[in-house]
Amino acid sequence: EGSDPARAVSIGLGGTTTGAGDLVFSLGNGDWNLRSPGSQRFDHRMVGRASRLYGFGGGYALPDEGGYEVFPAAFIDEYDPPSDSWSTLQWGAGSLGSHCGLVAVEDSVFCFGGEPFIDFSPLQASTFLSPTLLEFDFGSQAVFSRADMSAPRTRMGATAHDGVVYSIGGWDGSAPTDLVEVYDPVA
Repeated sequence: EGSDPARAVSIGLGGTTTGAGDLVFSLGNGDWNLRSPGSQRFDHRMVGRASRLYGFGGGYALPDEGGYEVFPAAFIDEYDPPSDSWSTLQWGAGSLGSHCGLVAVEDSVFCFGGEPFIDFSPLQASTFLSPTLLEFDFGSQAVFSRADMSAPRTRMGATAHDGVVYSIGGWDGSAPTDLVEVYDPVA
């Protein structure tokens, strides 16, 4: 944003049903700016890599009789801030679900846990949580299954340090959890 697109922080990308655009906060200018609209997905996660932003998981809604019909998002949104343009990459592994952990490490994005995007009651959610770890490789644009987490969780924090992926906290289907797990892609 402004003279330095790399100093923009993306908050609130997607998640609208109005198509009005997405908001970007500029660290340099200290203000919000409206950008071109994305795919109108919600309950997704975003990650930055190589000066672009990527949206994974979640769902999108299409108008139908009396409201909207909700579908899982089985694609990746790619946003290029300097050109203010969106494109779509194929996920190739079915629906990722919503509220997954998401972190970029070198040429890959690791997606773990989350909730499948199906119609269920919050009281049944614990039976649907996922321990799955998937790796999306940008070079080959392929998805690979990796070692599952020890317990299914959703809405966890995710970060990487020195090439190692951390999954922190989250919800285990009945309560918040303080579980911290580490995945080393090289090991």
